[in-house]
Amino acid sequence: MSTAPQSSEEELKNAKFVLFNLLRALKFFYSFKELERILGVPSQVLWRYVTLRAMPEKDTAQRILNKIMKEGVIEKTLKRVIESSNGDEWRLLGNPGVLELAGLKVADMLKKTRVDVVLAPCDGYSVALATIIATYLKSRICIATRYLYSNNNTVEYYREGGSVEAIAVPSDCIPKKARVVIILATEYSANCLDAVINIIKRRRGEIISIFSLTEIKTRRMPEAISIKAFNGFLKNFSPTK
Repeated sequence: MSTAPQSSEEELKNAKFVLFNLLRALKFFYSFKELERILGVPSQVLWRYVTLRAMPEKDTAQRILNKIMKEGVIEKTLKRVIESSNGDEWRLLGNPGVLELAGLKVADMLKKTRVDVVLAPCDGYSVALATIIATYLKSRICIATRYLYSNNNTVEYYREGGSVEAIAVPSDCIPKKARVVIILATEYSANCLDAVINIIKRRRGEIISIFSLTEIKTRRMPEAISIKAFNGFLKNFSPTK
């Protein structure tokens, strides 16, 4: 008898699932020996978890997760990588571990919310992050680009510098009344935010959250109580001046 697949909320409440993905992300920043010192778990055991040679018991997985949260491992990791990036966006976002940690954070925030579409505008880093989040939430991913991928597109225009640019989304990618999360990874992606919001409104979709890694300064970053805008996620981990 086949077993029904877990929902995204069930998966994100599964301590084993979350621990595996967190350890996989942290491996972009630490050796197994370093993780052993941080978590108090033998490096050989952590290696077996990450390589799926073994699975921790539920209580063990939860205990390790509690240690990660109590010690602020994610926050300290992001602070360290931000400091080492020297303000270069590509050095920061070019590390898949940063995108994976951010993706897990967003997915955890939205795990009790129905998300039909994760939409990424314009730039590659936003697309990469949106793909991670859509995978965790088991949602459709839509990419707003300058290219027409179908014969039925919803097109909007925006100014960039002294020129007018077009951006398009296949109309069927955002069904009527779809619940949409917008993902912005870079300052560049904010240039077309107005156009992306207009596309969603024209498709009669509902924006339930806008999430940006870098701080976005735009009049269209929603202030409405009904929309959760996580603006400048990474600024929370920047070193204090």
